[in-house]
Amino acid sequence: TTIPKLYLGFRDDTTHSIDYTSLYNVTNVWVDTNKIVHLGGGTKITFDSLISLVNKRLGWYRWFSRPGERNLTPTLVIGGAVLFTTFRPSAAVCSYGGEGRLYALYYRTGTAYKDPFLGVAGDTHRVFITLGPGMPSEPSLYVSSDQTKVFIQVGGGIVSPETGIPGLPRSGVILWKAR
Repeated sequence: TTIPKLYLGFRDDTTHSIDYTSLYNVTNVWVDTNKIVHLGGGTKITFDSLISLVNKRLGWYRWFSRPGERNLTPTLVIGGAVLFTTFRPSAAVCSYGGEGRLYALYYRTGTAYKDPFLGVAGDTHRVFITLGPGMPSEPSLYVSSDQTKVFIQVGGGIVSPETGIPGLPRSGVILWKAR
């Protein structure tokens, strides 16, 4: 189907009734390599100002840019990042093909973070990367004392894109001194 789909993030509480239109639309909001946020229409603000805007609206939503694109797997939320995969089926109704993407959004804004999770494209921090043909699995995380990796199965293989997720936990010894 070509009905547009969206992804949203909101603060869950029991005092507000939430409809997606009451959330902040971050579909066309982007962060540049100088950590400046572009809202559209030439308006530029700081990243902290974007957090304030989204907080006032109790959350955010983002429309997927491709017709038929949808999120079909569970989301991984860690270190300030919301990682999820999407799939867009082939336009041919009788075909089994399609293409997957990995999104990495900052949990408080639904946009790229001020330091890129998925690298940059020109002067813009990426919010997604293309994984290739096939329906991708949910993102899986591997954390060791010296590395953190995200793995996704897609098209009969496993991909592990580079992610710069801040605040990731590290394994290892933690010193505890009792008095």
